Amino acid sequence: MNAKAAELAKVSVQNKGDGGKEGSWSTEGSEVRFTVSVDAGVPDAALELIMRGFKSSYAGFLDCRRKCEKGGVSPEGDIEAQLDLDKHGKAKVKLGAISVTHERAPTCGAKAFGRTKFDKPDAPIRARVIVHFAK
Repeated sequence: MNAKAAELAKVSVQNKGDGGKEGSWSTEGSEVRFTVSVDAGVPDAALELIMRGFKSSYAGFLDCRRKCEKGGVSPEGDIEAQLDLDKHGKAKVKLGAISVTHERAPTCGAKAFGRTKFDKPDAPIRARVIVHFAK
């Protein structure tokens, strides 16, 4: 593993009270934060694989945040989604609650998720994702 891949692989995994796990990562400047949760029994490596995808493909989310602050509107808020990653690394995303007030948030959020590239997991993974846009 090269140095860049090793840095991307670092994720702080926290155990939740229900047995599930959660990891989060923010862009430099904390403009966008990704929080990923998985159920009990899902290995840490699966959570880390999803976080690596967001770490390497976060530019689309930064662009979406920028679009959501046009017209003087605050981009602050969350875009929630369910992410199902198949064994080929193809993601299926179902958007959930969106508290970002700009009308472009659902469209650009869906596009950003669609552009995110993931490695192939050992087994399919289901995760809950919250993408937070800061002010």
